[in-house]
Amino acid sequence: MLSLITGATDYDGFGDVDFVIEAVPERMEIKQVVFSELHEVTPGDIDAGIEAEKRAFATVFASEDARDGISAFLHKRPPRFQGK
Repeated sequence: MLSLITGATDYDGFGDVDFVIEAVPERMEIKQVVFSELHEVTPGDIDAGIEAEKRAFATVFASEDARDGISAFLHKRPPRFQGK
């Protein structure tokens, strides 16, 4: 299955993709630029993509444990998971 995944650092060949996974910093202004550029080279809908990204971001960081895990990583300390 992994053989179906292709990495890229530019937009060459994006015209016939079914799915794109972006890996840019979690800053909406950066994501909007990337999504806008992707919209130009793929058949997707940028507004739907931005809304999906907002929902996914909120879901991933909705728990206290997720927020503490990120904070622990940033501050180079062990996480204090509490099951919340």
